[in-house]
Amino acid sequence: MNILYTRAGYLRSGDLHPNDQLDFVFSGKVRIWTLQSDGTTKITTHGPHDFIRIPRAVPHVFEFVEDTVLAEWWEPQGFQAWFYRPYRDIVNARMGVERSGEGVSGRRRKKGFEILYPDGGWRVMYGLAFGASALGLAVGFVVGRSGRR
Repeated sequence: MNILYTRAGYLRSGDLHPNDQLDFVFSGKVRIWTLQSDGTTKITTHGPHDFIRIPRAVPHVFEFVEDTVLAEWWEPQGFQAWFYRPYRDIVNARMGVERSGEGVSGRRRKKGFEILYPDGGWRVMYGLAFGASALGLAVGFVVGRSGRR
């Protein structure tokens, strides 16, 4: 499970997974873009206490409308992702990141998708996600406690 804090105006993801992605919004507001079977993009808006399920193999983008804290996890357990190039290029452009090149450890490109293998470039991401999750839980606990009287 990841606990994420993202500032308003940022985008995340541009990927899809071989399992369902589940999200819970603790605070803030996020728009989620999902690719529909007819090739259009559906945009839904979610706020505090919303539970979100993105079905397996559905490309998606998170667009943060407000500073947001959310949890995300995958069922069944185990993380694997593929970048959906049309969405990921939008995320990268908005965030000022250049498109990744061939030969990056743990990545392979094929027909508009970039496959991310957990045994390659994502090792660092797992460490960052764990650290961010621990920090997120600590912040959530403190914020939750400070609201009590």
